[in-house]
Amino acid sequence: MLNQISAVLSDADKAEIKASLAALEAKMPFLKPITVKQTMDRQNLGDSKDQVLKGINAMKLRPDIMRGTFMVAEYFKDLEFHGQLYELQQELAALQEKLNGTMVWLGQDMMANTREVYDALQREVKDDPSLQPLLDEMAPYYAKTKKADTTPPTPVK
Repeated sequence: MLNQISAVLSDADKAEIKASLAALEAKMPFLKPITVKQTMDRQNLGDSKDQVLKGINAMKLRPDIMRGTFMVAEYFKDLEFHGQLYELQQELAALQEKLNGTMVWLGQDMMANTREVYDALQREVKDDPSLQPLLDEMAPYYAKTKKADTTPPTPVK
C-alpha cells in the first residue's frame, strides 16, 4: 500500500483556512480577474520591468516632458505597488506549489491503492463470484491503461 501523504483536515481547521483565505481576499479589494483576450489586447509587463525602470528614471530626471493627463505620481505609485504585490505573489505561489505537489502525491497514493483493490478483486472473484459486478465496473479503466502501457515508443531519428 502506497502512503506518501497521511493527513486529515478537521472541519474546524478547514473552516479556519477558508476564513483566512477570505480574509486575505478582503484585504485586497483591488484584485481583478482578467481574460485571455484582455491580456492580449494590451502590452503586458512580462520580462520588461527593466524598460519600466528606464521610464521611471526618465520621469525622475525630467517629469516636465509629460503633458496632458499623464500622472507621474501614479506611475511611481504603480511601480511601488507592483513590488509589494510581487512579493505576496511569490509567497502565495510557493504555497500553491506545495498544495499542487501534495495533491499529486495524494492522487498517486489513491491510484496505487485503487490498483491494489482491483488486483484483489481479480484474485478473489474466482472464489466469490458476487465480486464480478465490482470487477466489471473497474475493468474498462485498466484495459485502457494496459493498452497504453504496451504501445511501443516511437523511435527517435
